Amino acid sequence: MSSLEAEREELLAEHDQLASRHQQLLQEAELRKKTYEHDQQDVESRHSLHARQQDEVIVQLRQENADVMASFKSQLQGLQAEHNKVRMFVCVCVCAE
Repeated sequence: MSSLEAEREELLAEHDQLASRHQQLLQEAELRKKTYEHDQQDVESRHSLHARQQDEVIVQLRQENADVMASFKSQLQGLQAEHNKVRMFVCVCVCAE
């Protein structure tokens, strides 16, 4: 019986060791899961921030483009008006001769 008793004690010790290792592995897996979830949330947050910043830049660039186009059109109209005045002046001068 003492041999059985020794084997039983050995098996109980091995069981306790395995149960402890199992618990440790579960804790490590939970920690990795929490770390992964935190990192994923951080990446999603940064992605969202970059998307908002990109949207803001797009709006700003569209406004700047509209302003530049309006300025260009205004300058072009001014140049066309000046050109027409010069043409009329030249016609008046040529016709007067």
